[in-house]
Amino acid sequence: MKIIEGFCCLTDVKANHPMQVLFGKNTRRGQGLYSSLQINRLVPFKTESEAKMAKKQLQQRKDMLSIIIVQIKITIAEQWSEIEKLPAKQNYIVVWEMNEEKITELLGRYVEGKPGRYPIPGADLRYNGYSFIKDVDSADYIRSEVNRQGGGVGYIGTMEMQIVK
Repeated sequence: MKIIEGFCCLTDVKANHPMQVLFGKNTRRGQGLYSSLQINRLVPFKTESEAKMAKKQLQQRKDMLSIIIVQIKITIAEQWSEIEKLPAKQNYIVVWEMNEEKITELLGRYVEGKPGRYPIPGADLRYNGYSFIKDVDSADYIRSEVNRQGGGVGYIGTMEMQIVK
């Protein structure tokens, strides 16, 4: 079982499709305190103060419509036997590790009128408004399709996210 906890900047981004991106710690060389969770392989900020400093940098970008600080907890079952031990039984996600691109996508349920991930069932959480998968059977179906045709490995997990006041 893998547990990822910390703070992120949740942003509404001006784009072709409305998008909410979670930014965590910059794990690559270069300027800036932040990087999207999908690119930094799910590394949040350790402290709220780090997230607040990154928020100030993000506010300089013209494509950011709004930015809030959130506290996240992602629990990933790395083995099938760990699935029954996952918390928050209605906040299932599929963690899709794309090996060649070194990108990690967080998938939730498909929401009518929002972009999906065809041919993979479900949708990126950043596009579906963080609509989680409601049951483990649906999460397992999405995970199996990621493994079958997605190019990478899928894991079932849960995600909790709370706005920091």
